[in-house]
Amino acid sequence: QAEQLIASAASRPAAWVLLKNVHLAPSWLIQLEKKLHRIDPVPSFRLFLTMEFSSHIPPSLLLSSRVVVYEPPVGIRASLQRSLSSSRSERMEQEPAERSRLHLLLAWVHSVVMGRARYCPHGWSKSYEFSEVDLRSAADTIDEWVDKLAAG
Repeated sequence: QAEQLIASAASRPAAWVLLKNVHLAPSWLIQLEKKLHRIDPVPSFRLFLTMEFSSHIPPSLLLSSRVVVYEPPVGIRASLQRSLSSSRSERMEQEPAERSRLHLLLAWVHSVVMGRARYCPHGWSKSYEFSEVDLRSAADTIDEWVDKLAAG
């Protein structure tokens, strides 16, 4: 299905294709690479591949690509700044004042957990991918609880 989409998009002007999590199919990537050499795309065609680092990715595919790597800065301070900048500012400004303290504490705990997750399995007994979604979900829960308590 992806190969058909690539082949049809390669002949259309200004067509882009995004394939996510291609690291999950390393054997297919070899076939994809061969197919990419056989097609003659229009100059404006773009193929984007998202993947995690893996030794199973064909090196020749990486060498023939433009590689963009996103790794957030490490450390609790950088993670805390990232967490606080991604949260909505109106959350921190709402009454009661304890709400902002709880959100600050949540951001700090989240930063510590993100920092410890880098050392799996040494930092934790099980691997779990903590993300910004976890932070948002916990912040929503805090807001709900504080609103219920403030209402009486």
